[in-house]
Amino acid sequence: MNQSLKMLLRDWRAGELRVLAMALVVAVASITSVAFFADRVGRALVRDAHQLLGADLVLVSDHPWQAGIAEEIARRGLEHARATTFISMAIAGENSVLAGVKAVSANYPLRGRLRIAPAVNAPDAPAPVMAALEGEYARAGLALSANATEPPDHVTVTLDFMAHLCAVEADAWQRRHSAMAVAQLDREAGFLQRYLGPWLPAFARLVAARDPDGFYARVTETAGTLAVHDLDIVTALAARSREAERR
Repeated sequence: MNQSLKMLLRDWRAGELRVLAMALVVAVASITSVAFFADRVGRALVRDAHQLLGADLVLVSDHPWQAGIAEEIARRGLEHARATTFISMAIAGENSVLAGVKAVSANYPLRGRLRIAPAVNAPDAPAPVMAALEGEYARAGLALSANATEPPDHVTVTLDFMAHLCAVEADAWQRRHSAMAVAQLDREAGFLQRYLGPWLPAFARLVAARDPDGFYARVTETAGTLAVHDLDIVTALAARSREAERR
């Protein structure tokens, strides 16, 4: 035993064991680093795969799906979107190019976001709805702050703009400017028809499906119901005001 300890101490002083120990530490550190890097790459691939697919799972078929499949997906409380893809030729004048065409439902993608750009690696182009909303805000003398974190079509932004339109209308009635008030009612009705009415009730149902008893489910349900009924009220009030003016 003493002889073994003496030999170990001698080899340690010679430096051979220290080199071996350092090599062992480097080997363990390298294996750990590679395993950690591989895990991070795997997680990134899974995350990006969801965004590339636009969902957690994709079902592919060369023929239309039966209606019962969509009903079963909805019955299980899951979201689903539809997409149809095919290869065709795009022709402009004398130029033609092979193109992949993909038609999707309004709620696509379920994961990630859809980008629209004029060219590869170019900045995102403003979507038609975004540009139209910014035009609505500009005609009312408003604009999004440069520091705003929400896009023009965010539910809080559109509802805030609707509140602004109502405030302008109330001020017109208070100052007895009936023509201005009726014009403001028409603007409110148009905004409800074009923007809030088509999607806010569906958005409320989506939030309720995800969190039936949550606070946001109740808030969005109230907002969606108000958007539907407010359109009827605004339209009726504008018609009654015009009829009163003719009398």
